[in-house]
Amino acid sequence: MSTQSSVERMPRNVKVALWVIWFQALLSVAAAVVILSVVSDAVDHGRGEGTGLISALAYLTFLTSALLVAAGIAAPRRFGWVRGTVVAVEVLNLVGGVIGLLKGGGVSLIGGIALGAAILRIFLSDEAKAWFSR
Repeated sequence: MSTQSSVERMPRNVKVALWVIWFQALLSVAAAVVILSVVSDAVDHGRGEGTGLISALAYLTFLTSALLVAAGIAAPRRFGWVRGTVVAVEVLNLVGGVIGLLKGGGVSLIGGIALGAAILRIFLSDEAKAWFSR
C-alpha cells in the first residue's frame, strides 16, 4: 500500500523569489548599517547637519528588511498578507531605485531595480496568487 502526501508544494518561481527576497533583506540590512555608521561618524566629527533624512531612510530600510524577513518566514504557511507585503515593499524599492538612478546614483542601482521587477512579476503572477490564496 502506498500513501500519497496531500501537501502542496510551493511553485518553483515563488520559491526562487523567496530566496532572492532573503538575499535582498540581508543586503538591505548591511547597507543600512553602513549608512548609519557613516552618519554617526559625521555627527561625531561635527558634520552632522542634514543627516536626518539619510538616517530616516536607513531606518526605513531596516523596516522594509524586517517586513521581507517576516514574509519569508510566513510564505511557506501561505498567509495571504505575504503577497501584498512583498508587492508593497518591492514597489517602494523600485520607486527608490528609479529616483536614485534619476538623481545620478549610478548604474549599480540597475541590478536592484531588475531584481525588484523580477520579484514583482513573480508575486503578481497567477501562480503566486493561487499559492497565497489557499
